[in-house]
Amino acid sequence: MNKIITTILALCLISSANSSTIELYGKKANDKINGTEILRYKEFSSIPNYIKFKEGNELPFNKLESYLNSLSNSDTKFGLNLLSEEKDLLGFVHYRFQQTINNIPIKLGMYIVHTKNGKIITIIHYPKQLHFLRHYRL
Repeated sequence: MNKIITTILALCLISSANSSTIELYGKKANDKINGTEILRYKEFSSIPNYIKFKEGNELPFNKLESYLNSLSNSDTKFGLNLLSEEKDLLGFVHYRFQQTINNIPIKLGMYIVHTKNGKIITIIHYPKQLHFLRHYRL
């Protein structure tokens, strides 16, 4: 039984590693999500795994969680638990978050957010093969 479960999980991981990525730039990105310059999606997610905002349209850092919830196509509540915060010599602050869904930590879900002057420049989402859960209500 354990071999069957291990095999199924391995196949899920392999198939998700080969999932196609949809990339949108410039006007196409902005048409999809206003104020963005670059978007990248995995085929299994409605939330981009990479968002770069256009200069002058950066998101205030305190709006991050509500912004991510607005991108979701479901009634699940996305949340973030801060894991680390690092400032660099160029004035950027890099935040690493653990993703939660309905206040349950998602062990393999992570967000990295790059900010400058309190404004979000980029959001990177590492969903880590969670697409097989999309059919389950958490």
